[in-house]
Amino acid sequence: MIKRKPSSKKCKSTKKTIKEKYEPVYITLNLHNCNTSKIYNRNRLHSQPKLECKKGKPAPPPPKPKEPKCPEPCPSCIPRRGELVINGGFENKPDQFLGWIINAGVGAIKPQYGDIPHQGHNAVRLGSVNTRGLIYQDVPGICPGMFYQLNFFLSAATKCGNKSVFILMEFLDQNRNRLHNPVLEILVPEDSLTNETFTLFINATWVPAPPETRFARISFSTDCAERAGRFVHLDDVSLIAI
Repeated sequence: MIKRKPSSKKCKSTKKTIKEKYEPVYITLNLHNCNTSKIYNRNRLHSQPKLECKKGKPAPPPPKPKEPKCPEPCPSCIPRRGELVINGGFENKPDQFLGWIINAGVGAIKPQYGDIPHQGHNAVRLGSVNTRGLIYQDVPGICPGMFYQLNFFLSAATKCGNKSVFILMEFLDQNRNRLHNPVLEILVPEDSLTNETFTLFINATWVPAPPETRFARISFSTDCAERAGRFVHLDDVSLIAI
């Protein structure tokens, strides 16, 4: 009697594949030194080839701050423009002689005695009080290398004529020391002026202002010692650069 081996039944195992749903999650990765951004699915990240970030060129160094420009040096002398004489017409009120230096031989005209100015209301009488009259002004804003023109009006104060009038123009340094000889020396001869009729004098410097010039001194003087009363009238003094 043959015993049969009990048949071995293979148990079939049923494999059930459970498919789970994965919701994709997106992550934004900022890759340094790559100047870009990529989006990856986290569920597929393992199957994606690894990305190698190539190193870019090193960033250039920041520019050096510009050194501040040194300001241009101020010019040693700034010339004034236009009319340079202060109160050249002697019209300032209440001080008729503002800007001028005078001595005791200088006074104002006297309209009650018939004196008239060239224009305006005032003028200067030279030699009216003392025997010698002197008036001058140190004009600022004068610079080296420049030429100037001096203008003024003179008349005889009386019918007796006039004594000689001396006009000087000198260049001065910043301490008001005279530089060289006078640049203008003008002599108005005796009895050359007309009573109450003004004569215009125009004079230009023939050499430029020397180095270190800062002022120009303009002076008018007359001496009536020998013949008193022959004084003169001065008005509308002007100095300009040319």
